[in-house]
Amino acid sequence: MNPTEVWRSVIKPLGRAVTDTTLDLEHEKLVSTTVPPATATELAATIHVMGGEDWELWVHALQAAGVLAPQFKTVLYSYEGPTATAPIYHDGTLGQAKRAAEASAQRLQTLLAPSGGEALISVNRSVTTKASMVIPGFSRYCMALYQVEQATGGHEVPVQQIDRLMRQMIYGDHRELDARGRLRPDAAELSPAVQAQVMQLLPQITPATFTTDLPGYQQLRREFRQLNGFAVPGVTNTLADGDLQGLTY
Repeated sequence: MNPTEVWRSVIKPLGRAVTDTTLDLEHEKLVSTTVPPATATELAATIHVMGGEDWELWVHALQAAGVLAPQFKTVLYSYEGPTATAPIYHDGTLGQAKRAAEASAQRLQTLLAPSGGEALISVNRSVTTKASMVIPGFSRYCMALYQVEQATGGHEVPVQQIDRLMRQMIYGDHRELDARGRLRPDAAELSPAVQAQVMQLLPQITPATFTTDLPGYQQLRREFRQLNGFAVPGVTNTLADGDLQGLTY
């Protein structure tokens, strides 16, 4: 690889354009977005950026430097996602990059196994992040998911999920693995029972019917604001809520 070459990843479908609705948080409305298919060059660049290439380079460099402890563990966060987001994610450029990362995990596992080490893939649940909010269709899916989870008590914010992953799966005795040996902290989200309820809600969340009173939207907005330092319990902000237009979104 040329060290001076720049790779830029893209979030695009493959083979055909995808039209979906996404959340405009600044104006609090759903808008329709069409994303064109990725070119072969864009796909290759996304695999370079979002795949396991850097992961392998780092672990090999650390091993060559003699600084890896016995039973060293390394974990790459991945995402499978539901059927609702598959065209833009699992079946798109990001999905291809994640599969390349899984191939990297297999090579690293072979490298680390003799010293008792592990290279793990964690397929994480859907959460509110700055990056995930720009994926077309994802915020709409999260609103439906969060509404279902609020009713069932199964909702997790990112720190709760990672705490569970570390305590129970990586360093605990409750590893939820799939047939490919990947950790699955997303198992509850993708359960048939939860997904059936989500799929019932999704058709009801459209640009024409969207309202800020939706429980799922309120949860999503609250989590996104907290990522930016607002609406954090115990923290007083000097700006009024109305002053946040164009600042936090």
